[in-house]
Amino acid sequence: MDRDEMTPPPSGYRSPTTGRALPDYSYYAGRAELISWVNNLLDLSLSRLEEFASGAVYCQMLDAYFSDTVPMHKVNFFAHEEYEYMANYKQLQAGLTVLGMTRELDLHKLMRGAPTDSLEFLQWLYKYLRKKRLDDTYDPRARRASTIRGGTDKLPPPFWDNQRFDVYGRDSLKTHYEHVDGEYPDPAPMRKSRASPGHHRRKERGVHRMTSGDQSSAAPTETTESRLEEVQEVDEFEESEVGDKAESQEPPMDEATSEKRAPSPVGYSVDIRAVSSETRVEDRPAPVSRSYQVPSEVSAGAVEAITDALSTLQKSMPKFKGLLGDMGAENDSYAYRGKVRSMRDVFSTLMRHCAQLLDDLEGLHKIQPIEAEDLSRLSAAANEMARMEDRFRDVVGELRQAEETHPVPQKSTISITEEQKGLSDTKALDGTLRRVGAAQAALAQALLKGSVEGSRAILDAVKQDPTKNGKDRSEDDPPKKESLSRTIRIGDFQMRRLKNGDIYKGRYIRSKKNGEGVYQFMNGDVYEGDFKDDRMGGNGLYTFSHEGRYEGQWENAVYEGVGTETFARGSTYHGEYSGGMRSGWGVCRYYNGDYYEGVWKQGLRDGRGMQQCTDDSNYVGDYLAGKRHGFGVYSFPNGDRYLGEYEKDIPHGYGVYMFASGQKYEGQWHAGKKHGWCIYTIETGEQWAGEWVEGKPKWVQGLVDGEEMDKRWTDEICEKVKMAWKSCKSAQGAAKEGGDRADEHWATDGATQKAIRDVIKRANEAAAAAQDARKKAIEVAAKLDTLAANQENSVTTL
Repeated sequence: MDRDEMTPPPSGYRSPTTGRALPDYSYYAGRAELISWVNNLLDLSLSRLEEFASGAVYCQMLDAYFSDTVPMHKVNFFAHEEYEYMANYKQLQAGLTVLGMTRELDLHKLMRGAPTDSLEFLQWLYKYLRKKRLDDTYDPRARRASTIRGGTDKLPPPFWDNQRFDVYGRDSLKTHYEHVDGEYPDPAPMRKSRASPGHHRRKERGVHRMTSGDQSSAAPTETTESRLEEVQEVDEFEESEVGDKAESQEPPMDEATSEKRAPSPVGYSVDIRAVSSETRVEDRPAPVSRSYQVPSEVSAGAVEAITDALSTLQKSMPKFKGLLGDMGAENDSYAYRGKVRSMRDVFSTLMRHCAQLLDDLEGLHKIQPIEAEDLSRLSAAANEMARMEDRFRDVVGELRQAEETHPVPQKSTISITEEQKGLSDTKALDGTLRRVGAAQAALAQALLKGSVEGSRAILDAVKQDPTKNGKDRSEDDPPKKESLSRTIRIGDFQMRRLKNGDIYKGRYIRSKKNGEGVYQFMNGDVYEGDFKDDRMGGNGLYTFSHEGRYEGQWENAVYEGVGTETFARGSTYHGEYSGGMRSGWGVCRYYNGDYYEGVWKQGLRDGRGMQQCTDDSNYVGDYLAGKRHGFGVYSFPNGDRYLGEYEKDIPHGYGVYMFASGQKYEGQWHAGKKHGWCIYTIETGEQWAGEWVEGKPKWVQGLVDGEEMDKRWTDEICEKVKMAWKSCKSAQGAAKEGGDRADEHWATDGATQKAIRDVIKRANEAAAAAQDARKKAIEVAAKLDTLAANQENSVTTL
């Protein structure tokens, strides 16, 4: 009973699935009825709202009523990863735009299968589509067969379904997401971090932290709050506030020369000298007796990941070097430069991951010797990795020299060549990056488990003080439940277990955590570094369970200053922070391969920036609140180009669209479509004045000689032509503004590139300082373990 929207429903119309009378098409259908309607419409076997999360079903719902509105050959019904979901939603958004269906979508909630949002959006589509006429010849199975990987009647489970942690490492899927205004979310959303109770705190607070993570194609945001149980200690000391994350590594002292190795372009130097069978036992802290041993398959998997990474780097290095050959050549373009930057970043990230994994394996070997065969492979890989780092440093030097020689890419409307696509393909690097990240997370968790287990055993052995507040307890006093908290004091240092099970080992000054220390959370997170007045402050490394880490500067338990984030799935960020959020200059590479460099504000891209996407598109220009907004240049994969004004991520205002074929539209835009007066030029150079409505020409007039008026034209035609030329000049002005933004961004000696190089350098230095603070904190924790195990309640000074 599908009717045109102009035909009102007959009296007594009943639902085809429930038989209930419906007053009109705005009926608020329930979940079961909606799913049944979709199954009948598309010949599917859906059973829950989460199966709509990939966006593929929404796309086919539009296709069923509006043929060819959604490019079904680009829809993926087998989508499983978040970036694949995002690609589907891009097609859905394009279809909605074509139909003029304006609606703000919270894509993060839809991709997560949030029940309320999914049901509301499905009801909205139901209300709209039920007013339209359905083509009786529509074959849903045949249409699905034309999609990217073919069709299916039963969609795969959502990407979060079988994970204990989600893609950003949270240990609960019951997450509150902040509203996202953007239509195209970022692969690396932002969110709030975990925080333990603060000094004299009575209510819970969230501490901001970034992700990167990591999410798919363009760049929106999300927030979440994780809270730790409010606790109070049994003595006069107050609890600490801790919260947020960390990453990276810098050059250690060379044992042979006692000189610091030259810093590498990626900000670290591989050093596994301590991971050797010749390491002297007397050089190591006396180990605490450990009942827990890291499983051999974990350490073996880490060694395997290192050797695989080395092999991938060796195969990819010639490609990276070969990419530099087109600098300044005819095939040089904005998108090409963006590809080069992205590949440089993934190389740097992978070597950074390997360096951290080597460091963790070194720590493991000191307390639990690695198998001789694995140790031999590891030592050989570490030596080769150091040589690979030297080669990478040389190629980065060549890249910098080429950029200085050719500071601005070509401005012609060219697309990425097939050769450039092959050389810049990072699939192998990204896959290896994820394997190394997974191996590193597994090893870090195993090491933490052993450390926590040993600390608990020591603290459990501490005898409870029979007195409280200086008074002896009477035998007649009713027995009280034994407190979980324990404290061992050794001079200015303490090992403490809090009521919620968290463990702290480090320095105390004036009854507060001050100085180096290690804080181990019950959820598997760890902070190693400096504390100030009971909170993380100074330099430190925060490792998120199964997710990644943050290395850098802290203030009042949030990121403040500069630092580096690295995630197990491959996303990275190097840059500035304020109040726990990305603010200032920064460089981010998302795990799906998208790359952004520019200005951030409160966790969103805001200001001048450049984004290179994996589909070979490139944007350089202004951003506002995470969206393209202002003036900029967008290069399309096919060689087309748009220069002009943007509003909320789409062309709006005046702009010039240059086709790869040579045609050109110069005029007005509205909501992403050609709309208004313009001058249109074809390949032969002929020009036409015209008026466009909703992306299609409404009126056109061929021109004889530029702005010259033909005497045969009526006054009305002359007036229209003048309006077209006026819009053309405004569009040319907007295009120049966008082009100037791009030139300013790419200029090697310009303020933008200098700021980007400076922030990467400072972020690497902050990461190195965090690694130094981490090492000191670990040494203190190891000594506390040893002394506490041998001298319970001792007053010996470390």
